[in-house]
Amino acid sequence: MPATASISALLFFTWTAISVSHKGVVLAGATLAVVFWLLALAANFKGREGWAFSFSAITTAFTVVSLFLAMYPNVMPSSISPEFSLNIFNAASTQYTLKVMTIVALVMTPIVLVYQGWTYWVFRKRVNPSQIAHAESGILDNVK
Repeated sequence: MPATASISALLFFTWTAISVSHKGVVLAGATLAVVFWLLALAANFKGREGWAFSFSAITTAFTVVSLFLAMYPNVMPSSISPEFSLNIFNAASTQYTLKVMTIVALVMTPIVLVYQGWTYWVFRKRVNPSQIAHAESGILDNVK
């Protein structure tokens, strides 16, 4: 499975490098992604799961950032004609929309944080088998 993902990533980076005008950005991002991916594999083989996760996350970040930088200023290039492409200028919201969304975010973010804190508080304790009636047989025991 890792070989399939590696080949797919290599093909994707090659296709991206051919398709965009910022080839240096794609090449640099691909090189850094490969280096950190190899570091993640090495850490994984050594049993260092924390380092493997960190290097894997950095690999993903370099992949995404290099893709966005390579496509800049396009957000969604058109396959029909460049004049139909969606770029950062015609994809931006109006001032009114940004004001409304700022107000919504200022109101809703504290509500979401309070709700998350409340659910964390309610579900903070572990459930052990002594608290469950008939814990020796559950509904999942019948599933095959």
